[in-house]
Amino acid sequence: MWKEYPVDAMRWAHGGLAGWGALCGTLVGAGTIIGLVTSETDIAEAMVNDLAFYYSYTELPSFTPAKILKAELSDMTIAGTPVCHISVGRWMRAADESFLSDERAERCARLSANIAMETAHMLNAWSDGSYKPKHKPLYNLLANGITSQNNCTDCHGRDIPSAETYKSLDK
Repeated sequence: MWKEYPVDAMRWAHGGLAGWGALCGTLVGAGTIIGLVTSETDIAEAMVNDLAFYYSYTELPSFTPAKILKAELSDMTIAGTPVCHISVGRWMRAADESFLSDERAERCARLSANIAMETAHMLNAWSDGSYKPKHKPLYNLLANGITSQNNCTDCHGRDIPSAETYKSLDK
């Protein structure tokens, strides 16, 4: 089955959606695999939610390969978000590296390994019946009244419109 999967069909996820810096492509790939393996929508969503929390609030990349591919790394950062350009930007600032550097490429490769390993841990737990979601689904929706994150000012300054409370949330 996996030998036949068209991996190139997912290539667009690089660079946060074809280079737009939106959602980190590691999460797109991991979410796709989780959905294919579990085939249970509620479990898949819980796992992807937990993975987004892991990506956002864990100091990464922590993986160190046996053979360094492009560069040595010394900095890990907490992204605070699954948004690619903020995550990469925070790391670039901490490491004092440019986007086109070998160090940034190495960082993203190692981050990919971290996400793959965390995904494998969750899927293994699901397989043996021990997976339990760590975080509430739709946390920010329930807290803010709209699908959102709590770090809008990281990119958008102080002129962010307030989220409205939508009647549909009262149901």
